[in-house]
Amino acid sequence: MALLSLNTAGVSPYGNSELLQEIQLDLAAAEVLGIVGPNGAGKSTLLHTLAGGHALDNGELRLQGQALASMNNEQRAQSLAFLSQNPGLNFPFTVEEVILLGRIPHASGIEADAEILNQVLAFTDTESLRERLYTELSGGERQRVQLARCVAQIWRPEDSAGRVLLMDEPSAALDLAHTHMVSDIVRRLSNEGCGIIIASHDFNLLAGICDRITVLNNGRQHATGTPREVLTTPMFSDVFTANVLIEEHPVHGGPLVINS
Repeated sequence: MALLSLNTAGVSPYGNSELLQEIQLDLAAAEVLGIVGPNGAGKSTLLHTLAGGHALDNGELRLQGQALASMNNEQRAQSLAFLSQNPGLNFPFTVEEVILLGRIPHASGIEADAEILNQVLAFTDTESLRERLYTELSGGERQRVQLARCVAQIWRPEDSAGRVLLMDEPSAALDLAHTHMVSDIVRRLSNEGCGIIIASHDFNLLAGICDRITVLNNGRQHATGTPREVLTTPMFSDVFTANVLIEEHPVHGGPLVINS
């Protein structure tokens, strides 16, 4: 049984024509699935749909075999964390308070949450920010804090097994070191059983950490397969109208996309 499945789904979140059509996705535990596509292809709409933010026109969405629409907000939050591009948090919470929002669904207790907070602060390089107000942070710092909040939600092995992390452009506004940090976080959580879906324009980030990649174009699936199967020069020409070179990455051996 897939951890998360979306079957023959159509979505029209704004009441007009369908933005997503006939989408078929299955995510296994410990799997990392990348989502790529041009601007307007439907990547963010797809992630919001998977998080329960958009109703389906048709098809079905299941989490751990249960229809997501039948789950209440607390049940969803216990099993699924979503890092969106625009979290929209404008309250003067401290960084600690923002990260601890991720622990609310679990009711795991003050002592356990304090331990998790310290671990997550260190792992996401947000320790130096812990007492600062979220509203005073830079864009990149806010991105790291929101990432830390999601990580806290599914941090422990007992929280990660059978759970899903959705990430929309997680490396946006991050410097090189913190982009590498995103890769480390994904690898650790997936190794502990968490299924992860990442939408990104950073093809080389996805090539290094994804088991499979799905290409969206005009709201439809263009291709799904391993990074080597999907990230090809014909795909970039057809979908992105771009000429690229594909080489072998010297470290992980997967495709290395070079803008020509």
